[in-house]
Amino acid sequence: MTTQTELDNIFSVYIRLRDSDEDGYINCCYCRESEYWKSAQNAHYILRKHMATRYDEQNCNSSHLACNLEDDRELYKSFLDAKYGTGTAESLKLKSKLTVKFSERELKEMIAFYKLKVKALRKTVDCSKLY
Repeated sequence: MTTQTELDNIFSVYIRLRDSDEDGYINCCYCRESEYWKSAQNAHYILRKHMATRYDEQNCNSSHLACNLEDDRELYKSFLDAKYGTGTAESLKLKSKLTVKFSERELKEMIAFYKLKVKALRKTVDCSKLY
């Protein structure tokens, strides 16, 4: 597993746990229906190929698989602007234009950082369900 893949995995767990309630349920950023965090996805408003926003916590929110695949940009934009403030989606678009390349050391530091955040969240979220 590459360092990038490891960071993607731990970051996804962090986003889904961050967005879940104490019982482990998220509300989809598209349809607002609930789903257990382990079945949810980390939906990126700006695609992951844009490194400047790939690990931006505002760019990433929990969603259902089907909603994420459908990818309704306007619905996601409305969600972002309601959650983080008007203009958030536009700011993310601008940020995505920046050229960013993370070093191996930076990736490893982010992995360690998000592992700590996940560890803390696992203490407050019910992670015991098998699905």
